This record gives sequence, C-alpha cells and structure tokens, in this order.
Amino acid sequence: MCRRRFKTLLLVLWLVCGLSIPAIGQTVDLNEMRVKVQTRAREMTIGRQASRRFERRAKLIKDATVHEYVDGIAQNVAHNSDCEVPVTVKIVDSNEINAFSFPGGFLYINSGSILAVDDEAELAAVIAHEIAHVVARDGMKDSSYLGTGTGANPVVVPASPANGGVTELGGYLIPLKVAASSRETDADYRGIQYLQKAGYDPRALLTFLQKMQPKEEADVNRVLAMFQTHPPTTERIRLAQERIGAAGTTIQPNAQAVVEFQKIKVILSQTPDKE
Repeated sequence: MCRRRFKTLLLVLWLVCGLSIPAIGQTVDLNEMRVKVQTRAREMTIGRQASRRFERRAKLIKDATVHEYVDGIAQNVAHNSDCEVPVTVKIVDSNEINAFSFPGGFLYINSGSILAVDDEAELAAVIAHEIAHVVARDGMKDSSYLGTGTGANPVVVPASPANGGVTELGGYLIPLKVAASSRETDADYRGIQYLQKAGYDPRALLTFLQKMQPKEEADVNRVLAMFQTHPPTTERIRLAQERIGAAGTTIQPNAQAVVEFQKIKVILSQTPDKE
C-alpha cells in the first residue's frame, strides 16, 4: 500500500512539474522520475552532504596557486556548458588517476590525474567529462538519499577484494567497475561540445583516453573507475572519434598557458608523499 501511494505521489509531482505523460504501455523509470522532480536546491544539498562526508576522509591539496588554476579551467568549461548549478572543484592529494563528481556541481580531481596529462586541454577534457555528469544529473540517479540505485559516478577511494569490489562513500554504494556505458559515452559526447565552446581542442579527450589505455591494462589499481567502466577505453575512443569527426580543430596553446601548466605540475610533483 505504501509503495502504491509513493508511486501515486511521484506521478502527481511529475504532472505538477510539467513533465510529459508516458504513453500507454510505455515503461516508466521510477528512478528517473525521482530525479526529475528534485529541485536544484535539493540536488545541491545532497551533493554538499556527500562532499562533506568525503572530505572527512580525503586529503585535499590546499595550495592556492593550484586551486586557482584548476578552478579557472572548471569555471570556463562550466560557463560554456548546460550546467544549471555552480561548479566547485577541489584537488585530492592522490597518485591515482581519477576524477569524480557529486550531485550539485561538486567536482574532485586527483593530483595524479593532473600529473598524468600533457597539457591544459587534456585536463579540461577530464573536467568537461565530470561537468557533463553533473548536467545529466547522473549522481542523483544513484543517490541512496533518494533510493535510486547503487551505481554511481567514479570515486577516488578504492574498494578491497574482501567487500566484492564495492565501496560506500557519501551516501553512495559504488562498484569500482560500473556497467554504465551510456552514461560514460554520453558524458564524453557532452564533454566534447563543452571543450569546443570553451576554446579547447576537443581531440584532447581522445589523446587523454589514448594515454590512459595502456595504463588501464598495466595497472588497474591506479587507474580507477573512470576508465574501468563498460564500454572499455577502446570503445570510448572509437565513439569519441566519430563524434568529433571533421568538426574537431587543432588549437595550439599559447606560450603563457604552457608555462602556467608546467608550473602547476612542478608544484604538485613537489607535494609530500608523491612517488
């Protein structure tokens, strides 16, 4: 009875929000409905709670120069995206190559990801991919706060074999290898568009994925869920190449941008505990 009432309430909220009524015989995704009726304020509250829980465990890099640089890239990409929430980005002190996002625009980039890329455009590609997840509200679709499933956007804390390759973080139950092909490829596609609008060469996503492919095969413990999803990196590269097509243009970074990027890598490489 309670479940029936809950479904009825969701349907009422669906109509109040002006969403289209499913056709007769069409399957209704209740998880999708739960997400769509949530306000942006609610989404940000959920993300803020999750990020606070995460930050109680994680070690963040506080260097103002690094944060200003990465935040500048994130705000540029966000401004040229469809994002409807403010974007907050922080750098995690971890050698693992990973990035992830919580609902409401809370992004985290591992320092290992910044050290792994060759230029600012590749870093922007990583950020654009995560902003695309925020735009699609993918994290909301997997929030235990809403009861919308157990998969989630990639996260930095690895799981151990003892718990079946699953970790809980910030109210999320997260498998390291997520069968989320459509979400990842959709995020790649949106990210390509955001990169172009922000003035970056969209091929930066390709070069980054190509760089991660051998690392993925050689050391799966350091290249976490962002690159262990299905489809594998090879398939993501193929799809990205098709979507960029002839539209992609080669944009050479200016000399000042190159100098600034190398300065950031030097600061990060000198951070204690770096290998």
